[in-house]
Amino acid sequence: MKTTLAILFLLIFTATDGLAQSTITVDATGEVHVPADIVNFQINIRVTGRTPAEVFEKHKEQEDFLAGLIRDHGLDGDKLNFQPMNISSRQSRDSRDYMSNQQVHLQLDDFDLYEEIQVLLIENGFENFSGRFSSTRIESGENEALDLAIANAKSKAERIAGNIGKSLGEVESINHTAARIVRGYDAQFAAMRLESDSMMQFDQTVPVSSNVRIVFKIGD
Repeated sequence: MKTTLAILFLLIFTATDGLAQSTITVDATGEVHVPADIVNFQINIRVTGRTPAEVFEKHKEQEDFLAGLIRDHGLDGDKLNFQPMNISSRQSRDSRDYMSNQQVHLQLDDFDLYEEIQVLLIENGFENFSGRFSSTRIESGENEALDLAIANAKSKAERIAGNIGKSLGEVESINHTAARIVRGYDAQFAAMRLESDSMMQFDQTVPVSSNVRIVFKIGD
C-alpha cells in the first residue's frame, strides 16, 4: 500500500485569562492507495422520439435488454441500483420532441465482464455509460490514512517545539475530515494483471486521504 504525506505547520500564540498561552497548530494530510477491486458502472438509458408512446416503446426495448443482461450475469440484489424512467418534452422551432431518461448503477467485481458488457451495450444501441474504480477496502484505507496523519502531525509538532526550545503539551483540539478521491482510468498502474492489450490488464489503486488539524499546547 503506497502512502503520501503533506504537512503544513503554523505556530500560533494566544492569550488565555491574561496569561500567555502558546500553541502549535498543525494541518496534516495522510493519503494511502488501496487496491481497486470494484468498478462502479453507470448506464443511462436515453431515447428520443416524436410522441410519448414512441419514446416509451423504444425505452422499454432497451430496458428489457438491460434487465435480461443483469439477470444473466447475476448482477441484481445489492449490486444493482436504479431510478425509474422519466419522460419529458422539448419544444423546438418546428416541432415538439419527447425524451426518456433512466439511470442504472451496477457494481462489478469482474473487470473482464465490465469490458464485455460495454461491447454488448454498444451493439444494442446504448450510447451513454461510464465506469469508475472503487475498492472494498475504502474504510480501512481511511483509518490507515487517519493514523498516518495523526502520527506525523504529532512528530512534526514535536520537532517545531524542540526547535524553539519548548516542550510539546497535550492536545487542545482536533478536527478531522476524510476524502475519497474518485478517479477513472487515470488511477495509478502498478503491475500487469493479464496477458492482453487492454488497459484493464493493469492493477489499479484508489487514493484515499484523511485530513487533521491538531492544536497542541506547548510549555517551557
